Amino acid sequence: GPGTGHLKPTFETGAMLLMFVTFGKFLEAYAKGKTASALQKLMELQPVIATRAIVPPDYLVQIEEDGDARGKKGDYVVSANTHINSLQTEDVDIKDVKIGDYLLVLPGARIPTDGVLAANEGQGKGSYVDEAALSGEPFPVAKALGDTLYGSTINQLSVILMRVTATGSGTVLARIVRLIDEAQGNRAPIQAQADRIASVFAPIVLMLSAITFILWVALDPEEEFKQKIYTAIMSAISVIVVACPCALGLATPTAVMVGTGVGATNGLLIKGGAVLEAAHGVDVVVFDKTGTITTGRAVLGSRYELLQEDDDLAVGLPSGLRRSDVALWLASCAELQSEHPLGRAIVNAGRGIWGGDVSFAKDGVVVSDCVVVPGSGVECCVAKEGLGGYGSVRVRVGNRQFVNDLREETNNNNTKTELSPSSSEAW
Repeated sequence: GPGTGHLKPTFETGAMLLMFVTFGKFLEAYAKGKTASALQKLMELQPVIATRAIVPPDYLVQIEEDGDARGKKGDYVVSANTHINSLQTEDVDIKDVKIGDYLLVLPGARIPTDGVLAANEGQGKGSYVDEAALSGEPFPVAKALGDTLYGSTINQLSVILMRVTATGSGTVLARIVRLIDEAQGNRAPIQAQADRIASVFAPIVLMLSAITFILWVALDPEEEFKQKIYTAIMSAISVIVVACPCALGLATPTAVMVGTGVGATNGLLIKGGAVLEAAHGVDVVVFDKTGTITTGRAVLGSRYELLQEDDDLAVGLPSGLRRSDVALWLASCAELQSEHPLGRAIVNAGRGIWGGDVSFAKDGVVVSDCVVVPGSGVECCVAKEGLGGYGSVRVRVGNRQFVNDLREETNNNNTKTELSPSSSEAW
C-alpha cells in the first residue's frame, strides 16, 4: 500500500522547467551583451581630448563657385595653403567641440569627431586615414581637401586640419551604436511567432492541467485524501511539463546568441535576430570591401621591367642584383620608410628575392632623403660608387603626375635622374 514516503514531493520537474525558461532569457540577454560589448570597445576608441586650432580671419577664403567639396558657395573656409603648424592651438574636452571648429590632428592620432579635411601639412594635396574601425577596410583611404573624415578613425602620415561638421549623437559612430540598440530591441519574426503561439497555447495547457487535477481528485480510487491530492498535483504538473513549448522558448535565443556572438568576435555587428532569420534565403552576396574576401594584405603579383638594354642605370649595380630586378630594387629602396600597404608589398617582394638586406647596404648602398608625399608617392636618393655613372640616382614611386613633375624638373635642370614609372604601369 502507499507509504508516507510518497507524500514528500520535491517538484524537481517544475523547478527544471523554470530553469530552462530562465536560461533561455539569459542566453538572449547574453547575445545582446556580446554585441553591446563590441560597440563599447568601439566607443572607447573615440578621443576624449581634441586639439582645437585658433584660425585668424585672414586665413579664411570665400568659396566663389558651387561644387566645391569644401562647402557651399559663399562659405568661408581655411585656405589650402595655410601653414597649419603655425596656428595657435588649445586642448579642449571633446564635449566642448562645436560644429564649425577647426581641429588639428597629428599623424597616428585618432580623429576626434566627424568633419571635412580643410588643409594638410606637406607637399601632397591630402592625407591617408585608416577607417578599419568603422568599415573594416584594411587599406588606408586617401583623403583630398573637402573629403569627409569620421570620428575614431586614425590619421596617417601628415598633420591635418579638419573642420567639424558633426558632434555627439550626430556622428557616424553614434548612429551605428543607436542603430544596433534599436535593432536589439526588436525580436526576430520567428520569436514573435513563438510568443503568439505561446499566448494561446499556455492558457490551453493550464486549462488541461486543471481538468487533469479535477479528474484525478474525483476518479482516483485511492482512499487516503492526502495521497489523492498528491497524485492529482503531480499529474497536473506533468501535463504542464510535457506540453511546455521549451523548444520554442530556447531555440531562438540560443541561435541569436551564437550568431551575434561569433559575429561580434570577428568584428561583424549583426543588427538582430531578424537579420539572421532572413540570411537563410540569401543566394547572392555582393562584397564592396577590399579585405572582406581577401587576407587584407597586398602582395606583388606581377611586374614589368621597362629598363632599356643600354640604360646607364645598369652601371655599377650591387653584386647579386640582376638587370631584370633593377626597377624592383629601386622601388624597394624608396618604399623602405613608407607605411602604405602597397609600399609594404613592394618591399616584401624584394625581401623574397634578396632577403632582409633589400637595399644592399652590405655593398655600400646608402638610401637617404626619404620623403613621403601623401596622395602622391615616395621619393628617395640611392647612392653607391659608380651607380648609374654618377654615383647616385633619385627615385620616385607614385602616381603619374608625381613622376611627371620630376621629369619636368630633370629637363629644366638637365640633371641625370632616374624616373620611376607610375605604380599603375610598372608595379
